[in-house]
Amino acid sequence: ADYAQESYFSADVEKSTLTGVVAADGSTTLALYYKRAEVKITVNGEEDNYFVGEEIPAPVVDPTVIPEGYEQDTTNPWVDENGDPVKVPYEVKEEGNPTEIKPNFVKKTYTVEFKINDSVYASAELEFGAPITSAGTPAETAIPEGYFFKGWSTDGNTVIDDFGTVE
Repeated sequence: ADYAQESYFSADVEKSTLTGVVAADGSTTLALYYKRAEVKITVNGEEDNYFVGEEIPAPVVDPTVIPEGYEQDTTNPWVDENGDPVKVPYEVKEEGNPTEIKPNFVKKTYTVEFKINDSVYASAELEFGAPITSAGTPAETAIPEGYFFKGWSTDGNTVIDDFGTVE
C-alpha cells in the first residue's frame, strides 16, 4: 500500500501492516501508524526531546545560577545559543529551532548619589562592577555657609579618595 507522509509525522513502518492477503470473504486489513517528529532542545540547562508542535512553557530560573551583580533581562529574558531572543512559551517547529533556550542575564544598574546635607548634588547610573568616580568639588554655592568642602565620604566622617566599584 502507498502512503503519504503528513507534515511533521513519519510512518512507523515497524508497527504498521503495509501488506496483506485478501481473505476468502474479500476483506483485508492494513494499518499505518505514524510517529511524531522529535527535536532535542536544552532548556534552562536540561536537555530533553520535544515533539514538533509541542509548546515549551516558560522555564523558571534557579536563583542560585544568577551571577552576582546580574539579573534576568526584562526585555529579552530568554535567548538561544547565539544570544538571540526566544519568546516563551515556545512552540517547537519542524526546522529552525534553537538547540538551547537559556536565561539572559544583564548587569544590574545602580544609582550612585553624592549628597550634601541629604540633598543630591550629583548622581550617576552605573552598572555592577563599574568604577565609581568622584563628583568633584562642589560649587561654593552648594556648600552650606560656614562650612568648607574637605572631600566625599561614605559614612559622613571619613574622607575617601578611592570609591572602588559598584557592588
